[in-house]
Amino acid sequence: MKFGKYQHFSDLGDFAYMLSARKEMLRRGLKNLCSKETFARELAAEPLPQVITVYSSNMIKRGPGVDPETQKNKAVNIAIAIKNLNGLIIRPGETFSF
Repeated sequence: MKFGKYQHFSDLGDFAYMLSARKEMLRRGLKNLCSKETFARELAAEPLPQVITVYSSNMIKRGPGVDPETQKNKAVNIAIAIKNLNGLIIRPGETFSF
């Protein structure tokens, strides 16, 4: 859908972006609700006794042609996701969906 100089409805401003994001979250929620899959939802009340895996990488890229503002935004988005995922228990047969 084109809106003049804007490519997407969400480009019209903060409110339009918020509406678009909520619409997509509702759409995904309905899709998951209608699915036959079992989604992981249980969060551990306390830290788990064993660490199964640890992964580390440099989130911020530096160099020519790399926009530092985009890299900062990426780090913020990852931090927000981690707050929602930390402690999530994914049991055998369950599907992970974020």
